[in-house]
Amino acid sequence: MQHAIEQEPDRPLWRRIVDFPLSALVIGVWIFACIVTVEALFQKWHPSMAKMEFTVLFALLNVALCLIADKLLLRHLGEHPRDDLRFRGAGAQLGLGVLIGLVLFAAVVGIAAMVGAYRILSCCSTAQLFILLFGAGITAAVTEEFFFRGILFRWIEEFAGSWAALLVTALLFGLAHRANPNATWFSSFAIAVEAGTLLGGAYMLTRSLWLPIGLHAAWNFAEGYIFDVPVSGLPEQGWLRRSFRVGCSSRAATLASRHLSSPWSLQAQQVPGSSGRPPLGAGSWSSPGGYGSATWPNSSQFALRLVPPSVALSAAPSARAPRRGAVSHATHWQSARAS
Repeated sequence: MQHAIEQEPDRPLWRRIVDFPLSALVIGVWIFACIVTVEALFQKWHPSMAKMEFTVLFALLNVALCLIADKLLLRHLGEHPRDDLRFRGAGAQLGLGVLIGLVLFAAVVGIAAMVGAYRILSCCSTAQLFILLFGAGITAAVTEEFFFRGILFRWIEEFAGSWAALLVTALLFGLAHRANPNATWFSSFAIAVEAGTLLGGAYMLTRSLWLPIGLHAAWNFAEGYIFDVPVSGLPEQGWLRRSFRVGCSSRAATLASRHLSSPWSLQAQQVPGSSGRPPLGAGSWSSPGGYGSATWPNSSQFALRLVPPSVALSAAPSARAPRRGAVSHATHWQSARAS
């Protein structure tokens, strides 16, 4: 081991300090802060334009800034430099992520509909198509994956190992959603278990950000636009117009509330054309976007959130942990000390 260490190419001291995982992590966070600052200035000083045009332009700016930061800076950082946004194979991974995200959320809504907790009232609104595609979809996915997986996960993994990185970034991802409207500590924990492990597992599997970006964007787009479910607690006007059953049986709530997403409050209202009283034990229905006193049982929000993590965790062990960056820096130190 000592011989192997001595054979490493000589690097100047400043470079070894910069490439140390925790140093690279701090630099990466600083780079991300610069991106956020530029975007904040654009939001404040952008020319007058319609909301849809601004959302599209902001998404393009976000993608451009993240790509520039990756190509010029991030891919050169660390003891094992690599490009997490490499263009080779990007289309296939992005497409696969989109497919997985759409299928997963369709399955969630299908289960909710089968147990009577989700009902379609009408369809075919395109009012928020581009806003949700570029805002809740592309911007949110690129920003969050670039930061949580492309910066935090990457260098926490390089320092402490893959499983530590998965745990820490999942918890931080859930904590970041604590600021969502109507969020609770439990909902943040549920998001950490669900999305944090699913997206972290996708990154571990591919060592690329394209798969988690596609999955994340498709999940949000299907959630908000296709199935008219609030994204991060914010009501949207989707392609479908739906209603939720509030106060349904514990079994139905357990199955249905998987994702119906973050902890939104739903105002119980009568569905047009229905009787004023719901069937016995069936609960009441709420119209789209209704926020108010009635809420989904918090204990049930966790149930189906275990489904995507099971997929992620089954894939994670095959993520080729010995691959560069996956062996912890602490383990390297221990081996060197033992030799």
